[in-house]
Amino acid sequence: MTPGQRLGRAFVLASISSLLILDIGLKGLILWSSGSLRPGQVFGTFVSLACCWFLWRGSKFAYWFLICCVVFGIAHTFSVPGTTLRAIFIVWALIFLGPLLMPASREFLSMQWARYGWAARPIFGIASTPESVPGYPDAVDAKLVGTYPGLCGAGAGFVWDEVLEYRVWCHPERGAPDLEDGSDYYRSFASYGEALKFSNDTKGAEEPIALIWQAEYISEPEPGQYLHIQQERITEWPVEFLRRPRRTANTIPDFLSATAPSNRLDIIRGLASSPTRPRRMRGGLT
Repeated sequence: MTPGQRLGRAFVLASISSLLILDIGLKGLILWSSGSLRPGQVFGTFVSLACCWFLWRGSKFAYWFLICCVVFGIAHTFSVPGTTLRAIFIVWALIFLGPLLMPASREFLSMQWARYGWAARPIFGIASTPESVPGYPDAVDAKLVGTYPGLCGAGAGFVWDEVLEYRVWCHPERGAPDLEDGSDYYRSFASYGEALKFSNDTKGAEEPIALIWQAEYISEPEPGQYLHIQQERITEWPVEFLRRPRRTANTIPDFLSATAPSNRLDIIRGLASSPTRPRRMRGGLT
């Protein structure tokens, strides 16, 4: 979690706390004075709680719904006799709206939107990073997570066969707990969601990366020179590379084919048809 997101978390918590204190305080005062609450008043409290729950998880609807309700409430106070009530409500509204409208709050809520899977698109005009988008595959064998060697390849290979684990590297010099006598270290996880949560909650932690297994892969010793390496290896990858389709028997031959498209990466990304497969013509003939 970035410093801005941590500040935004504090702002959102302040706004939610002020709303709950106002709602519960008013209902308590009504209950103390009249001895009971009307069904509509009880329902209003449930609506407030639900809005706070959805707001914390980055719901854009809850964000704007609460803002509109508060603005409407301010306008409504001008139709009510007496300035004391109006002044109290306006002061509370500023306490509620001030933190919620800060850019840091919107940055935090955008992260929450991606983290809880509301949608895989940016909100509030702030694009979430590719790492924030959920839906990456879990580790192929959860029992083996944490047993793979720490020293391995980094990136490259173009294709992937299996995800072995997700790793989050921690840096004590940036504030992470010092568990390795000042050296950097990593934590392993079976799912991207677990790794992302740990990354967001741990000071000095990097974004998650994936440890993948390649049964065979493509090497590029020189720009534009590609070699088919038929040898197994494991390597750390940026998680956004997992958006590429898993390697099939045709992926590498198609990539190296003389009839491959000018942008060969379209084959790796699953955006181009196979140049090595004959097209089926009408009548079932090839």
